[in-house]
Amino acid sequence: MANAETPPNSPRSTIPFVPNSPIVQNPKSHLNSNTHLSYLNFTDPSNPFRLDHGDNPTITLVPNLLTSDNYATWYRAMRRALRAKNKLGFILGTLLKPTSPTDPLFDLWERCNDLIVSWIQNSISPSLKSSVAFVNDAKELWQDLYDRFSQQNGYCIFQLKRDLANLLQERDSVSIYFGKLKSVWDELSIYDPFPSCTCGTLKTLMDRYQRDCVLQFLMGQTMALAVKKPFPSSKYSPKQNPNPKKDRPYCTHCKISGHSMETCFKLGNVVAPVCSTVTSLDIPLRNATN
Repeated sequence: MANAETPPNSPRSTIPFVPNSPIVQNPKSHLNSNTHLSYLNFTDPSNPFRLDHGDNPTITLVPNLLTSDNYATWYRAMRRALRAKNKLGFILGTLLKPTSPTDPLFDLWERCNDLIVSWIQNSISPSLKSSVAFVNDAKELWQDLYDRFSQQNGYCIFQLKRDLANLLQERDSVSIYFGKLKSVWDELSIYDPFPSCTCGTLKTLMDRYQRDCVLQFLMGQTMALAVKKPFPSSKYSPKQNPNPKKDRPYCTHCKISGHSMETCFKLGNVVAPVCSTVTSLDIPLRNATN
C-alpha cells in the first residue's frame, strides 16, 4: 500500500508531498510530474534550480557594465554568462513561475529569480540602474532592457555604417581585419535585424547581405593598397633624380651628350683620349705602315 504522504508510483523524496501541488493535480500530465521531481534533485548539475557555493547576489557576471552605447556586446556577454550558470530559462520565459504558493518549486523559483535580478542589476552602470531598480522579475527586466536598447536606433545605425565605410585593412592581418568587420556586422544586426519570415524572400535578402559583406571585405583591402601606394608628385626632394638623362652634359658643337664644350677635344679644349692598350693584332699593322 502506498504511503499516504507520498504520491503513488513515484520515488520517495525528502520534501513533503502537498496534495494541492500541480505535480499530481493534473492526472493527465505525467511528464510534468517527472519534470518537477527532477527539479527537486539538487545533485543534478543540469538542474536550473540548483545553486552552487559561488552563486551569491553580490557578484558581477560580466566585466563591462551596461551603458547606452554597448548593449550589443553586453547582451552577448550576459547571455553567455547566464547560460554558463544554467539560468537562461528564467530570462527567456521557459521556466515560468509556479502559480500555486504550495508548489515545492515556488520558493525555489523566487530564490533563483531574485538572484538573477541581482546579477543583471550588478552588471548595469549606475546611471541606468535607477531606471530598473523596481523591476523584480528577471524576464521582465531582461525584456525591458532589450526593448530600450535594441530598438532600431537611426543614430547607432549611422555610426556603424560609417565605421564600415572607413574600416581599412592597413597593416592588420587578414584575420584581424575580418574580426573587426565581423564585430561591426554583428552589432549592426542587433540594431537593424532582418524581418522574421519563412518564405523564400528572406533567403534572397540573406544572399544579398552575404554578397555585400564580401564586397565590403574586398573594398577595405583595395582601398588599403591604394593608400599604401605612393602617388607621383610634381616636387622632388634634392636627393631624388627623376630624370638622370636630362641632367647629363650636352655639347652643342658635337651634338652629343656626355660632355660639354669645355671638355670637347674636337674644339681643342682638351687633349684627345689615346688608347694605351696594344693588342697582338696591332703590332703587325704598325710594322706594315712603317
